[in-house]
Amino acid sequence: MDLNIEPIDKKKRDISKMVNELVRLNFAWWKNQGDPAIYEAFCTRLNELGSESIEVAESCFLQLNFWAKQHGYEYQRLHRFQIRLLIAEVVIDIKVNDYDYEFYLLVNDKPRRLFKNPADIEPWIENELLPSLK
Repeated sequence: MDLNIEPIDKKKRDISKMVNELVRLNFAWWKNQGDPAIYEAFCTRLNELGSESIEVAESCFLQLNFWAKQHGYEYQRLHRFQIRLLIAEVVIDIKVNDYDYEFYLLVNDKPRRLFKNPADIEPWIENELLPSLK
């Protein structure tokens, strides 16, 4: 069975093609009694289908909230399009553009970085921003 999945061009995503691929992988998984390679291919395709949805972004923001509270930072959801993190004297605003699926990060009201993937925000804050503030 050929499990090679070709990435679908994000700009020309054909949703019906993606759903058909998911159905094909689901049938293959049942025929092969839960083959892990098929499961991994299915999850990869499913992630690609929903990678640019506001639901995925909201899930990342929930994880960011948990991370902030775990480290003693303050997380505020100001409204649908803005999140604020307070880390000591530093104010980090995340502006959400759900039309183009972009996330603008401002540090103390100064534009700092643009993210296309909301899951990249927390590692960037932890690994690049916080060390530069110390």
